[in-house]
Amino acid sequence: MDQTAAASSLFSVTDADNDSITKYQFWDSTANATSGHWSVVGVAQGTNVAIDVTAAQLASTTFQGG
Repeated sequence: MDQTAAASSLFSVTDADNDSITKYQFWDSTANATSGHWSVVGVAQGTNVAIDVTAAQLASTTFQGG
């Protein structure tokens, strides 16, 4: 609880053709304020919306537990 996890530590991804991954998309469907939230470059993201993240932003994307 109340811990921060780097998004990149929560999953791994590869492309069958070895193409670079250029975009990621996250989703938080829990509106309860104590459930935690995604943060991209230090900005908390909303719930029930697609959160688009570029490859460059992935390093500064986190999930902050509630």
